[in-house]
Amino acid sequence: MLLTTHYMLEADELCGRIAVINGGKLLALDTPAGLKSLVKDTSVIEVEGFGITDLEMEKVRALDGVRAVSSTTNGSKQVMRVQVCDAGELLTPVTRSLECRVLDVHVKEPTLEDAYLWLVEGHA
Repeated sequence: MLLTTHYMLEADELCGRIAVINGGKLLALDTPAGLKSLVKDTSVIEVEGFGITDLEMEKVRALDGVRAVSSTTNGSKQVMRVQVCDAGELLTPVTRSLECRVLDVHVKEPTLEDAYLWLVEGHA
């Protein structure tokens, strides 16, 4: 089954095995739990806000300890997910690097989408 990040939640619940392919290359083939274990030592800082720009995402991506950064739009607000090694250490630097309007910040466990992003960014 070919998946995009849009279908990650459904895949986590419905699939027994998932293949991650990028550029025609098989990066991983495992269970959802197996793929998530690839990022088990990762936390995710999730920032909800307005006006998160590519420049701000690049600033966050350049911080030591940041593994990956992605952004989605949910209605009129944006959600930026920042994969980090140590959320306690990086929460303040991440939020201070943003000039956008921040509505909320959460620290979460990594999801299947985070494993997918980690794999396609070249960590396989």
